[in-house]
Formats: sequence, C-alpha cells, structure tokens
Amino acid sequence: MKLFKTTRTDLSPDGAAGKIAKKIIGSQHRIADYLNQRTKMVSRKSSIVALAAFCVVSASYLIWLLINALN
Repeated sequence: MKLFKTTRTDLSPDGAAGKIAKKIIGSQHRIADYLNQRTKMVSRKSSIVALAAFCVVSASYLIWLLINALN
C-alpha cells in the first residue's frame, strides 16, 4: 500500500519550453499594456521631439567619448 500516491507527468523539452514561452509572452503583454496606459495622453509631436532630443544627447556623448579615447 502506498501512503502517498503521486502522479508525475514528465514534460518533454518542447512542453517545458512552451510553458516558459507562454509565461514570457504573458509578462511582455502586461508590461506593454502598462506602458500604453502611461503614454496614451502623450501626443505624437512630443514623442518625436523627445526621441530627437535623446538622439542628439546620445550622439554628442558618443562623439565626446570617441574624441577622449583618441587623445
């Protein structure tokens, strides 16, 4: 007589990978929904201006790093 009866279902590597992928995709959807809710009031023009400012700042910093590396 078995005191503790357990049933184990061995997952194949594909089954385990599928479960992991579902969890990752689910968390990505939750994060995307959260970010969309936070930015739904931001206009397209202000988004473009913010992106352009970020690109200018990043490019200037990288140029500064390159100049200092060459000196």
